[in-house]
Amino acid sequence: MLVDTHCHLNLDVFTEDLDEVITRCIDSGIEKIIIPGVDLESSQKAIEISQKYPSCFAAIGIHPNYATSASLDKVNEIASLVKENKVVAIGEIGLDLFRDFAPLPIQVELLNQQLNISKTYSLPVILHSRSAISELITIISNWKRSLVEENNLIVKNPGIMHAFEGTFEEAQLFHDLGFFIGIGGAITYSPSRVDPAIVKGLPVSSFVFETDAPYLSPMPWRGKRNEPSFLRSTVEFFSNKKGMEFSELCKISTESANMVFQLEQF
Repeated sequence: MLVDTHCHLNLDVFTEDLDEVITRCIDSGIEKIIIPGVDLESSQKAIEISQKYPSCFAAIGIHPNYATSASLDKVNEIASLVKENKVVAIGEIGLDLFRDFAPLPIQVELLNQQLNISKTYSLPVILHSRSAISELITIISNWKRSLVEENNLIVKNPGIMHAFEGTFEEAQLFHDLGFFIGIGGAITYSPSRVDPAIVKGLPVSSFVFETDAPYLSPMPWRGKRNEPSFLRSTVEFFSNKKGMEFSELCKISTESANMVFQLEQF
């Protein structure tokens, strides 16, 4: 069994056939799905889906690309959703300097506001970073230090670096901070978007797996709509690269996902 730790089933592209997508997912051995929000509306939609389908869980947050429209009222509304059933994380949050959608200072302010929500409610975070690793490491290091100083319960496993495409050295920094490294379909591309040194150099317990559906479909579905049933292909690819049994990798990564999101309570 596997956990898809990042899947946008709350986007319109899944509206017409969501039942079928989830059925295929379960038939493929994907037992749980984390659905992250990218704004207030998609966060609310993630909660709705999670409450309808037993296999689904919600993360709530505002993506950095929406920072310019993220008023304090919207951030406060995100905070108000924390107590809804099956909300297991704050995300997808972070920094994005790849696209010029929001000035960095506004992104940083939004990120810090949402990190404070995570701290207040002891929830892990799902982090997004594009062309902003060094800036994100500084912010997250300071945040993690504040968690340690306050003896917060999520210190050991503060969250996931989603769709990680940085260097081995950068992955090691996040690993040292307690973050899991999210691996998606991009690892199957040629050339791979994941540094081979990361796969080789970090312990297998450092990784969780994700589709980021509907984006980044693994081979051989690249260019088509991604969905959670495709996750198995990514994990099989990774197990071959790591030189280990697929079943053992499934067991370890599922334990990691259950641990960071505390899924066993549901």
